[in-house]
Parts: sequence; C-alpha cells; structure tokens
Amino acid sequence: MILQRVHAFIKHDGLRFTSRDDGALVETVQRGLKSRGYRPGPLVMDPACGVNSEHSIAVLQSWMRDAADRMGTTAAG
Repeated sequence: MILQRVHAFIKHDGLRFTSRDDGALVETVQRGLKSRGYRPGPLVMDPACGVNSEHSIAVLQSWMRDAADRMGTTAAG
C-alpha cells in the first residue's frame, strides 16, 4: 500500500524533483524498514549542526509529511 502511494506521489510531484530512480530507492528503503533487522531510533540533533547532525533529515521528513498531508495520505499505510 505504501509503495502505491509513493508511486502516486511521484506522478503528482508538481516540482518535478522526484524521478523514477528516486521511486526505486524509496521502494528499497521501504523493504528495509519492514525487515526484522531494522530498529528505529531518534535522529542525532547536534545543536551546533555538526557533520554528524541529522537536521537535514528532519527537515526532509517534515517536507514529506506535509506533502503526504496535502495528498491526504499518511506514512502509516
């Protein structure tokens, strides 16, 4: 179900930044997230925004959540 929504997002992406290659990457990541070996954890948020900080990932996740909300979808399914 999530992959169908990813494909719908790629087709709907008005900014044209999302490509078919990105879709294949997302599919691979989704398979990994569903594996028994994946354990979610918090992002590393270095206040100094050092090289190990994941601020950019947090921003990207926020953008993706906003886009999904606008499309009426959620990451849950």
